[in-house]
Amino acid sequence: MNAFDRLLQDLCPGGVPHQPLGSLGTFIRGNGLQKSDLIDQGFPAIHYGQLHTHYGTTALQTKSFVDEEFAERLRKARTGDLIIATTSEDDQAVAKATAWLGTEEVAVSGDAFIFRHGLDPRYVAYFFQTEQFQSQKRTGVTGTKVRRISGEAMARIRIPVPPVEIQREIADVLTKMETLEAELEAELEARRAQYAYYRNLLFEEAARSGVLTPLAELGSWYGGGTPSKSHEDYWLNGTIPWLSPKDMGQEVVRGTVDHITEDAIRDSATKLIPPNS
Repeated sequence: MNAFDRLLQDLCPGGVPHQPLGSLGTFIRGNGLQKSDLIDQGFPAIHYGQLHTHYGTTALQTKSFVDEEFAERLRKARTGDLIIATTSEDDQAVAKATAWLGTEEVAVSGDAFIFRHGLDPRYVAYFFQTEQFQSQKRTGVTGTKVRRISGEAMARIRIPVPPVEIQREIADVLTKMETLEAELEAELEARRAQYAYYRNLLFEEAARSGVLTPLAELGSWYGGGTPSKSHEDYWLNGTIPWLSPKDMGQEVVRGTVDHITEDAIRDSATKLIPPNS
């Protein structure tokens, strides 16, 4: 049994209760702040669109500001509040949340909610990223082109509420993993750049030291074709790999999503091409 399991057993011998977010805090709608109001200096401010493009799980400072006098009319998040974007063009991004950990108050735009609560703010922000949250959220998302969720719908979502010591432990572990993920992504990006540099360098050296040959002289070109989708028998029991755009996200394709029959090849414009083409 690890330290976390022991902590859970000691503090939650009867299990972890689940409670609606609305019973644990208050949802406060942001107001009056447009993207055109943002400036480079002044009172800290967050526009809901920036939650999608700029902010992560937590934030200590803002990217933008508003005029001090204008800020007096705006609703503000305090340290520990969650700031939640309530609109998006896709369901997954609706209710994207950032825990505000800065020491100052921050003005919040409309199409965003402030969730004022007594939980560990990082714990709540991470919960908003879970499938447990997403599955409950889906029933409250409305709209057609622009998808949105109300404060009332979010208030009904239930969250596990262990003691604050466990909330902090969970948040600490996830923060460490998130930091490690960012470091690994940065390392991977550096390796991609290194690979691209040497790949280009090697081909440039080869081009300088030899004669360039047109691709047309090195092989044959094939056009593709799609067997009729109305003939289910072409696809249901197929054993021949059929290459399509959905298979093309890699430099070397080792298998295909779809397979077709010999009848499908005979009755359509598609062709068999040899391995290693």
